[in-house]
Amino acid sequence: MALPRQPKTETMSVSEARKKFSDVVTRPLRGEGRVIVEKSGTPVGAIVSIEDARRLEELDREDERINDVFRRTQAGFRGIPPEELERQIDKAISEVEADYRAKRDLAAGRDR
Repeated sequence: MALPRQPKTETMSVSEARKKFSDVVTRPLRGEGRVIVEKSGTPVGAIVSIEDARRLEELDREDERINDVFRRTQAGFRGIPPEELERQIDKAISEVEADYRAKRDLAAGRDR
């Protein structure tokens, strides 16, 4: 199964996009690419397919979900001095590493 082809992205000035507006807005519809529009050399917007726009909206929602989890996690550690957090993190890492070594050694003993 072939992977979908990524649309080509073209950059043009606002005045050029204005002159070719009909073509510019139908390119994404035809699957021919995306258009980044610049004003005085600075990108100010893009014309993309509705699928691209929906994908971007979904990515925005996913980013918000991840940021929400991060904010809630941070709140759980509010008020704990950084040095104490570092000590607890180091302790947890050491415990996980010791558990991993014990499991690895046990498995190696069984293989013999």
